[in-house]
Amino acid sequence: MAQKRKRKKNKKRLFWFLMLILLVAAAVVVYFVWDGYFKGKGGDKKESSQEVEKVEERIESEEKSEDVMGEKEGRGQLEDEVGDGKEIVQYDGENPNKAESISGVVTYAGVSGERLMIRVNIDQFLDDGECILNLVRNGSTIYNDTAMVVGNVATATCEGFDVSVDGMGGGTTDIIITVNSGERTGTIVGRVEL
Repeated sequence: MAQKRKRKKNKKRLFWFLMLILLVAAAVVVYFVWDGYFKGKGGDKKESSQEVEKVEERIESEEKSEDVMGEKEGRGQLEDEVGDGKEIVQYDGENPNKAESISGVVTYAGVSGERLMIRVNIDQFLDDGECILNLVRNGSTIYNDTAMVVGNVATATCEGFDVSVDGMGGGTTDIIITVNSGERTGTIVGRVEL
């Protein structure tokens, strides 16, 4: 019997010893993962702040040279230099700000309660202008409204249209938005089911 107790005691000691080793190993793994996670975060902040400083210096030097030359490019033309020497180009393909006509897309058109909500994004940067909404069903205009153009950082948008659907009936309705700004104009189209 004494041997059985001794074996049980040895098994318990071995079990607790292995548990202690596993606990220490888990703590070491957690420490290294946690430490690496926060070191990576801090390093990114330091590198990104250095990149921001480089870009700010480049912008200041470009502004000085543009002032000397007496010409300034329109908004959206700046290409920022990244730390590895590559350049980020804002536009893929043609610059929409140089297009003769205005283009865009209906980003949302849907009914919520008794209101038809229409949201539009304009591809060009515009300081001012107007958006003229026409809702057309079966070739007839059933509603029209006007909203102002609001400029964003590199694009623009219409203020938004919230239209009461009372008395409009149901069916597929075409959305035609004419955007006018200065001498430029364009049409943005969409469709909604009422």
